[in-house]
Amino acid sequence: VKLLRIIETGTFRRIGDTKDITVNVRIIAATNKNLKEALEKKEFREDLYYRLNVFPIDLPPLRERKEDIPLLVEWFLKKHKLTEKNVRVSDDVLEALSKYSWPGNIRELENVIERAAILSPGKDIEVDYLPVEVRYSDDSTLYGGETYDKPFKQAKAEFEKTYLKKLLEKTSYDIAKASKIAGVTRAYVYEMLKKYNIDYKKK
Repeated sequence: VKLLRIIETGTFRRIGDTKDITVNVRIIAATNKNLKEALEKKEFREDLYYRLNVFPIDLPPLRERKEDIPLLVEWFLKKHKLTEKNVRVSDDVLEALSKYSWPGNIRELENVIERAAILSPGKDIEVDYLPVEVRYSDDSTLYGGETYDKPFKQAKAEFEKTYLKKLLEKTSYDIAKASKIAGVTRAYVYEMLKKYNIDYKKK
C-alpha cells in the first residue's frame, strides 16, 4: 500500500515525521514470476500491477539466449573486481556454460563464476572448478555420446565413479582439494572411494 501511494503521489513520509517528502524517481521492477497468473490467484495487487506495468519488457530466460553468456561472464568478472586480478575464463569453460540449461537463470551464472574464481588457484578459471552439474550437463562429456538406455542407479553409479576418478587425477590425488572442488566433506569422498573401490593413493 505504501509503495502504491509513493507511485501515485510521488511523496512519502519518514517514520515519526509529520511532513511529506516529494521524490522524482523512475521505478524499474523485475520479477521471474508470472504476474498475470498471480493476479488471477489473488497473490498480487491488481492496482499495483497496472501502476508498474507501464512499459513491460519481456526478457527470455538465459537458456534461450546463450549467446549472451560470454558478455555476462565478462560483466560478472568486472563486478567482482576479478578483471583487476587478470582472472580469465577459458574457452572450455564458456563451452560448458553454453551447454547448461541454467534453471537458476542469470543469478545462478553469477554464483558459478564467483565460486569458480574463488576455487581456482591461478588466474585462469578452468572447467574443473565448475559445479558438477555444469561440467557434465552435456551427454557426451560423461558417456562419450551414449544414449540413456541404462537404469538410473547404474547411470548414477557410473557417473560418480567417472567423476571421482577424473577429480583425483586433476587434483593429484589430494583428497582435501578434491572434496573442496566437489563441495562435499572429505569423509564423504573417502566413503565414495571405498564404495567404488577406487585407489586414491598418489600414482
